[in-house]
Amino acid sequence: MLPGSSRSYAGVKEDEPSKEVFVVERTTKTIEGAPCVVVSDRLYLSGHLAERTTDYYSQD
Repeated sequence: MLPGSSRSYAGVKEDEPSKEVFVVERTTKTIEGAPCVVVSDRLYLSGHLAERTTDYYSQD
């Protein structure tokens, strides 16, 4: 997961065309002492933003 990298996936969800976009942010966040990579996740259904989340990943 390189900072600044992105992935996008296209498909169908609930009979609507969907596109999911993941962007690895250039920032990190420390959660309970562990450094985490911040990943922005956006889901578009029929071209409209349907869901937006921020996820945090770490490796042990």
